Amino acid sequence: MRLSVLAAAIFLLSGPLAAQTPPETESRADAFIQPGRSAPLPENPRPKPGMKVLRPCPLSILRCASAVPHPHSTFFTDTDRSWWAAFKRPPMLVATGIIIGSIIVDVEGTHACLRAGTCTEGDPLFGTHPSRLRLYGTTAPLTAAAVWMLVKGKQYGYGRWVLLAAAPCTIMHIRLGISGFQHASK
Repeated sequence: MRLSVLAAAIFLLSGPLAAQTPPETESRADAFIQPGRSAPLPENPRPKPGMKVLRPCPLSILRCASAVPHPHSTFFTDTDRSWWAAFKRPPMLVATGIIIGSIIVDVEGTHACLRAGTCTEGDPLFGTHPSRLRLYGTTAPLTAAAVWMLVKGKQYGYGRWVLLAAAPCTIMHIRLGISGFQHASK
């Protein structure tokens, strides 16, 4: 009798014990699933370094073109792999053109004012009466260094700050050039 009660207990307990142990063919991740819960989802794949990732366009189901940036990743915050990749972006080319144009306006306005004899140069780098060659020879390397730093900052994703830092100098050069032309015409 004892044997039959023990056999019955083992028989009754073997059902729930067998249901709790996973078969050998299931993976280890499925072994920790609790009853009534679904299996955990796998992690999203991550892009490899240097791989171009297309972002979904917020206005349509198609992928965005390069002319329409994603609102969370703009020209200002994108990083670039190299200095050349940062430089050849259209906003950087426009900013570089504006900076070089402002320097040309400043140099030509200063030269016109000096030629008319209505003013003198106040920058000690140039002297009191510099030639056009000296003006361009001094400003060209300084402008090249400024553009290099501007693009280097954009390469690391600080586009907003570098353009904000370049704006006052550019405005000052344009204003000084216009002032030189005005003094030369008097």
